[in-house]
Amino acid sequence: NRVALEQQLDEILPLYASWGIAGIKLGFIDGRSRAGINFVHEVVQRAAEHRLMVDVHDNYRPSGVSHTYPNLLTQEGVRGNEHYPGAEEQTILPFTRLLTGAADTTFLYYTGDLNVTRAHQLAAQIVIYSPLRFVLWYDSPVHYQGEQEIDLMGALPTVWDETRFLNGAIGDFVTVARRKEDAWFVGTLTDATARTRTISLSFLEPDQRYRARIYSDATPTAVTVTEMFVTAETKIDAVLLPSGGHVLWLVPALPQ
Repeated sequence: NRVALEQQLDEILPLYASWGIAGIKLGFIDGRSRAGINFVHEVVQRAAEHRLMVDVHDNYRPSGVSHTYPNLLTQEGVRGNEHYPGAEEQTILPFTRLLTGAADTTFLYYTGDLNVTRAHQLAAQIVIYSPLRFVLWYDSPVHYQGEQEIDLMGALPTVWDETRFLNGAIGDFVTVARRKEDAWFVGTLTDATARTRTISLSFLEPDQRYRARIYSDATPTAVTVTEMFVTAETKIDAVLLPSGGHVLWLVPALPQ
């Protein structure tokens, strides 16, 4: 927490580094005053000297500092999932706060208090960028009942080689495609309005066949997973429930 960190910064950073700890997460941060922001930046700079990564929570907002100090992996800076912000906010962030950095949205999946669908939550992990991802403590491994869509969470990269904004309107819907090596992940989110969005796969390599795994809403709390083969010529209709989502996981298929 910030109070202890201010008192012990010179002691704990070299100590944690000597223990082999990878990084620290700052909590109860003042990210609005000049003094508070300066302190956060000082911690990030000093942590870099000790090769420690940083995750900043509470009201510190992304401002591009991670371009200078890439050990600043992510920051909360948004109304995270523990506040159940709703689908409209999730479709606003990619056009606003996320333009200047990552957002640690304290991801939730199983809790019954979510006001978005589970497919929305899967797609949000692609649309809302953060290289440090985890499931918040409101969820628990005991909730897992073998749902096949959970494999997607383990497959999602933490950093990307390429990002493309495919379509969207602020506060209504958004589709983002991200590539890691030769695999593509495409996430689509909608607000509280049900809609169907057509996704063109023209960004794929021409003359290459891909295996597509498609994650869509069966119900607000159940995800349907289907597979098909696609090419750059393919267009896929993402049928979105209110506050819903849709994910494409595309990998090159072996020649027949």
